[in-house]
Parts: sequence; C-alpha cells; structure tokens
Amino acid sequence: MMRLSLCVEDTVLDDNNQFSEELNVMQIQQIMENENMSKEREKCIMNISKSTYELNSLFKDLAKLVVNQGTILDRIQGGPKVTTQLK
Repeated sequence: MMRLSLCVEDTVLDDNNQFSEELNVMQIQQIMENENMSKEREKCIMNISKSTYELNSLFKDLAKLVVNQGTILDRIQGGPKVTTQLK
C-alpha cells in the first residue's frame, strides 16, 4: 500500500511539474508575441511621427508661399495707383 501511495504522489508531482513547464513555455511565447507587437507598434508610431514632421514642413513652406504671393499681389494691385498718381 505504501508503495502505491508513493507512485501516485510521484505521478501527481510529475504532472504538476509538466503543467508548470508548459505554462512557462506558454508564458514565454506570449511575452515574445507581446514584444513583437510592441516593436511593430513602435515602428508604426515612428512612421507617423516622421510623416507628421514632413507634413508640418510642407505647411510651413506653403505658408511662406502664401505670404510671398500676397506681397506680390499687393505690389501688382498698388502699381496702377502709383502710375496714375504720377501723371
């Protein structure tokens, strides 16, 4: 009877160890998946950041063009007045 009891306890311990090892493997796999997802998200965020910076630069350039065009338009509109006053 004592021998049978020891065998059952050993089997239970082995099952628990195997379960624990399987759980550890699953946890490691989950951690690796999470890490890969985090790296992918980081890449996406960096791309968004880069695109936002480029878009900001484009809008700044566009603002300069608008200001320059306004100045040129003011000169063109003011030109006929000056010539009329000179006559």
